[in-house]
Amino acid sequence: MNKSMIVGMVAVLATSGAMAQNNDIVVPKNQQASSTFNSNKSEVELSADLGLFSSYVWRGQVLNNDFVFQPQLTVKQYGVSVNIAANYDLKKNYQGNSGSFSEIDFLIGYDLPIDLNGVEFEVGLINYNYTGVMAQESTSELYGKATITTFENKDALSIIPEFTLFGDVDEVNGVYMLFNVHAIYPVMDRLTAEAGVSVGWGNTSYNTAYWEASANSGWNDYNFYGNLHYTIMDGLQVSLNMTYTMLEGGVVRESAETRYESDSKFWSGLNLKYIF
Repeated sequence: MNKSMIVGMVAVLATSGAMAQNNDIVVPKNQQASSTFNSNKSEVELSADLGLFSSYVWRGQVLNNDFVFQPQLTVKQYGVSVNIAANYDLKKNYQGNSGSFSEIDFLIGYDLPIDLNGVEFEVGLINYNYTGVMAQESTSELYGKATITTFENKDALSIIPEFTLFGDVDEVNGVYMLFNVHAIYPVMDRLTAEAGVSVGWGNTSYNTAYWEASANSGWNDYNFYGNLHYTIMDGLQVSLNMTYTMLEGGVVRESAETRYESDSKFWSGLNLKYIF
């Protein structure tokens, strides 16, 4: 198995799991932003992540103001990714869950075998399962993602714009769009730095379900983040993340103050990834 590593966002995400970036990049739910590269897609890629984060923030929603564990496992072959990711609340979250898993998500994604003038595409399905005392209904989303790789360079500064469209096909029947741009720079042989900004938009059905019954379509969340990725040894990488999340004003921010645990948040995390 080729274990050479290109550090990039995906997200969540790079692509691989549903719990990425605590803000979808389509992969780990907390801005993990590390990925693997394998020029031979017939080879099986298996990776495991263990993340510790100071909060659980998803699409601007502060679901837990305290520390959480987010483990995940990803298998990829022939462009198909299968990921299982979970969130474990160390202390009480916004619905009272504590000391147990509150969410277990499943993702299956496919890298389309086309490259349209430097634009790569991925499609997939995410199933969100809420457990424990969570009152939220489990649901599923279809997603499509476009990544512009024209300015990607693993040996120098890379700037990578991404656009992901999520469509709920179960409980919410809403649409969420994520615009993400991040820059990646190889500081030295084993160390890579990354910085980016992402913005999320929801339609009326989505905003009504996740924010307030009177909400209309509009912008939701704004995220500013930085990551450091260090390769400890072949196949083993540690990543440090720092993110500031803020919300659009009006109904969205007012709802966050009463429904969730904060209307803005600075949060950070440490993620350990092993590629088998």
